[in-house]
Amino acid sequence: MPIDAQLAEKWGLVSQVFPPAELMKTANAIAETILKNNEHMVLNRKAVINDGANMPLGEALRLEKV
Repeated sequence: MPIDAQLAEKWGLVSQVFPPAELMKTANAIAETILKNNEHMVLNRKAVINDGANMPLGEALRLEKV
């Protein structure tokens, strides 16, 4: 069963939904916000996300806490 954007947002599968015309503008604004953070911190969080995606849920949650 396909899930539309509004339902995905309601279920918490996505954090925000934007009209197609605003998507790139919003994505660029989010990217600019991320770039303002400490580079080491951003790379560390990205590694946790990437590593956690390949782990069982319990292990991934422990990694996230660390």
